Amino acid sequence: MDDPALHLTLRIEPASLNAWPALHQVLHDGWLLRFCGGFTKRANSVSIITRGSTPLAERIDFCESLYRHQGLAPVFRLTDRCPEPGLDDLLAARGYAHIDPTDVLTADATALAGRPMTDELGRDAWLEHYSRLSGSPEQARRLHGLLLSGIRLPCRFGVVLDAGE
Repeated sequence: MDDPALHLTLRIEPASLNAWPALHQVLHDGWLLRFCGGFTKRANSVSIITRGSTPLAERIDFCESLYRHQGLAPVFRLTDRCPEPGLDDLLAARGYAHIDPTDVLTADATALAGRPMTDELGRDAWLEHYSRLSGSPEQARRLHGLLLSGIRLPCRFGVVLDAGE
């Protein structure tokens, strides 16, 4: 592959979807609609996987209807490599706005070498650390636990310590 940025995108997007699963999902004409009771936008949003075959407006209507039926505001996750030309403009014309932009940062994991780390934690112990540090309410913690239970690929949980904390 000649484009290193595209190669990285093609690795990161699937990894992020697998690492942060939704409780329910629907694949509709190249778009992945994800539902997790409103816990986090990533797990309750439309990810554009491939270019679809039906008109954009019809797919947007479908997504809006399904999210509203679930009691959720529709959210469309667009990357800088969105395979649907014109989607951003069409969403803007419907009143959608860019919110909460995400910067995807990468680093070589060997950069953590030499930093104190906990022993591998179980999911619940890690979630306890995360909830305490993020100030998550109990309802969010419960949904987060369900979301983490949905990870089907091998994974590990741990924390990096800074000055013993």
